[in-house]
Amino acid sequence: MIPTEQAGPYFHGMLAPADCANCPLRYCTKVFPDGPVPALMAIVAENPGRGEEREGRGLIGPTGHMIWQMCASFGLDRSQVWVSNASLCRSRDIMLTNGFKLDEAYIKALAAQACRGRLVNELRIVRPRVVVAIGNYALWALSDIPGAKVFDYRGSRLPLNLDALADSLHAGTARAPIRQLEGKVAKAARK
Repeated sequence: MIPTEQAGPYFHGMLAPADCANCPLRYCTKVFPDGPVPALMAIVAENPGRGEEREGRGLIGPTGHMIWQMCASFGLDRSQVWVSNASLCRSRDIMLTNGFKLDEAYIKALAAQACRGRLVNELRIVRPRVVVAIGNYALWALSDIPGAKVFDYRGSRLPLNLDALADSLHAGTARAPIRQLEGKVAKAARK
């Protein structure tokens, strides 16, 4: 069923602050979310790609083209959809001054963790009727399901209580599956 109500006015930028001080990508180019506020739907990807970083807009690359084709088949276009990422910055390997390399998976986990509160609070402002997570990091940022994999939930609807998730993040009681991954990736990096 296609929603018939209109989306709100277009906005490009951050609606809620990110925890950039605790992010290894804090000096990188940010790709700010954009779309209508309020929105009918929100699409949350893992992190921007090279093209998105260059253009400053999310979901404009190959994945974005595929998503917009699928949305069009349901009667939705980008003007009705809020576009964001679990992390505002494109993940990459980081070489430390001591020569130790932090691999991209570890950096992606840390960046998504630093942006998690921003994403949840942003979506509370945008108030989408449907949120689509594209990728494991997006699913982890939006849920407290430890070890969840996005392919395990394809075609499923999961309840998403953004107010409860924001409260648990603020209280420090969220199970934070991203943090669980951090430990695994860090152990693998030391081997």
